[in-house]
Amino acid sequence: MQELRRDGRWYTLSPDRRAARPKPAPGCATIAAAYERAVRTGARSPTRGATRTIVDRLRDASNACKAQQYQTLLTNHAFHLELAIGRGGDVLKLAAAATQGRLAGCVGIDCAPGAIEEAARRAARAGLGCRLFVCDLCTQPWGTYLVKEQCPTFDSVGIQFAFHYMVRDASVLRHVLEQIARVTNRGAVVFGTTLRRDASYDRDKIFIDTGADQQPCLGRVARVRIPGLVEGPDQGHLAEHVVDWAAVEPVLHDSGFYLESLAPVRGDPLDAYLSFVLRRFR
Repeated sequence: MQELRRDGRWYTLSPDRRAARPKPAPGCATIAAAYERAVRTGARSPTRGATRTIVDRLRDASNACKAQQYQTLLTNHAFHLELAIGRGGDVLKLAAAATQGRLAGCVGIDCAPGAIEEAARRAARAGLGCRLFVCDLCTQPWGTYLVKEQCPTFDSVGIQFAFHYMVRDASVLRHVLEQIARVTNRGAVVFGTTLRRDASYDRDKIFIDTGADQQPCLGRVARVRIPGLVEGPDQGHLAEHVVDWAAVEPVLHDSGFYLESLAPVRGDPLDAYLSFVLRRFR
């Protein structure tokens, strides 16, 4: 696990020493490569007026949902952990919470070094103090590292459009939940957005090619592409999992969490996303 410091240099944790720029975490190399490429090419800007596309409306709906989550779930000078922070698309929401006194501190983790570097630039522009780390959330003991680094115990955890990467196997989800429990307070809230299981993925040629209707223990495999938002190599598909919440809930409960709410994202033109809130009860 490595940290990008404010001086723009990478440091290896325990022992703390300056290090070369890390490579994307091997367990999620395809996803990391997609984000690295997005950093190099730049994100596509939403179109305006009558020419706005369905992807623009999808982005708007997602951002409105996330803004509401950060507004209502970050309270009373909370310490917040953002998992799969990516390029920092939600940094402004976190900065607003800090300005309003609802956020006392923030830590972000992602598997892609280039994405973390972009998140650092955005955080600096927004005036948000945020420690940023690179590691594979699904395999590495990142909770142990954060404890060793004397990071605060967190009141909230954000997982925006990434929870579906964590349900490819029950052991992976248990690992992630174990790490979250290691660094959060009892009663901590875990929230985010994810793919909706019953969405029509080929509608308007946005979500394309669900592939074989496989049934892993916690969700169906889908090959997904949303132009300008979610793209794999050569503008291809990324392998996602559409979360089977009925199968996930027992794993959550065994790990000390429960599903507090699950709802469609208001205004989503494809009915493709879900908003979820989990709560740690032990």
